[in-house]
Amino acid sequence: MKITIKSIFNFALILLTMQGCSKYLDKKPDKKLVVPSKIPDLQALMDNINTMNHSNLWIGEASADDYYLTTEQWQSIGSEFVRNAYIWGDELFGDNSNNTWAATYHTVYDCNVVLDNINKVKVEPNQQTDLKNVRGIALFFRGFTFHRLATLFANCYDEKTADQDLGIPLRLNSDFNQKSVRSSVGQTYTQIIKDLTQAAQLLPDYQDYTFRPSKCAAYGMLARVYLSMRKYDQALLYADSCLQINNTLLNFNDLDSNTAFPIAQFNDETIFYADGGNAPVTNFTAKIDSNLYQFYTVNDLRKPIYFETNSDSSHAMYGFYTGSALMF
Repeated sequence: MKITIKSIFNFALILLTMQGCSKYLDKKPDKKLVVPSKIPDLQALMDNINTMNHSNLWIGEASADDYYLTTEQWQSIGSEFVRNAYIWGDELFGDNSNNTWAATYHTVYDCNVVLDNINKVKVEPNQQTDLKNVRGIALFFRGFTFHRLATLFANCYDEKTADQDLGIPLRLNSDFNQKSVRSSVGQTYTQIIKDLTQAAQLLPDYQDYTFRPSKCAAYGMLARVYLSMRKYDQALLYADSCLQINNTLLNFNDLDSNTAFPIAQFNDETIFYADGGNAPVTNFTAKIDSNLYQFYTVNDLRKPIYFETNSDSSHAMYGFYTGSALMF
């Protein structure tokens, strides 16, 4: 067999490549990929506010009818996704893999990571309360997120057709290899109520930070879910349970309508804080529907707090409970 210098060089190159691959595979993976082993690891996942508390589902408001854009404003929007959301276009996400559907299920995934590992982590004797708390937080966020998805991507709840109407995929574990299957609307709302009810049993009345959901927030969320199902007795029951814990109200006489955003972030009314994007509903572009604006009477204290008059006599929204242009 004839051996050339070139063949020797190629063989040496292969050996070096294999050695480099071996060294690469021996390296420990990124810390973000480490399986949680302690309760603080699980809590850290739930305290990632960009994933848990910042909603990407502003498309519901973007496609709503309580505001409008001029043709020029709509044409100036750089994102085809946002333009289509506004006009209810047939194609919403297109080829954009970084879309609100995927990002919202990322929140569900992190909740499932916590719930899948909650019985595997090391728990010190003095951490039982922390264990209950983080389980409750994960259940709340999953139910909260499922409800946001259902209100946008499923039919409204109708008791007569709920078992036949298509709901959303209910991802209940962190195995991303498992195929997603759409549940019925009935199954969707049953799961939402189950998650939130269990969360309410586990969570404390209050949390140290309003980014973390509490028992009060779980009751409030259950009231909202039952209201969307038109089960008014249950909605009243949970709204009352929420208000039994916290019934603080802002006094609008004390707010300054001359400031850019009169309602402060983390104000006394805030039981649980979550916000969302605003395109194209930012106060700089969105014009409030005149019929909605006129529902507020002249002496209604909310009118000068929520709205400002534009130069063209239309009105813009400034009353978000975030202290900014972000929606609450």
